Amino acid sequence: MTRLADVEAFVAATVARFGGVDILVNNAGTSAAAPFEKVDDAAWHYDIELKVMAAIRLCRLVIPLMQARGGGAIVN
Repeated sequence: MTRLADVEAFVAATVARFGGVDILVNNAGTSAAAPFEKVDDAAWHYDIELKVMAAIRLCRLVIPLMQARGGGAIVN
């Protein structure tokens, strides 16, 4: 979920198999337990890519598909 090409492939495979998208549940994530001051920039960037940008990319891709079907639901 951290690379646009993979997200696009996931959505394309979903549409190919099910004919469209009616619901999107953004639930990708990890949990790295560490004190705030010990988390380095690389870990923050990965977390943002996985938890925030993946949801943005998926929403951006599926909203037009949902609109074409007359609606849908997104759970973040």
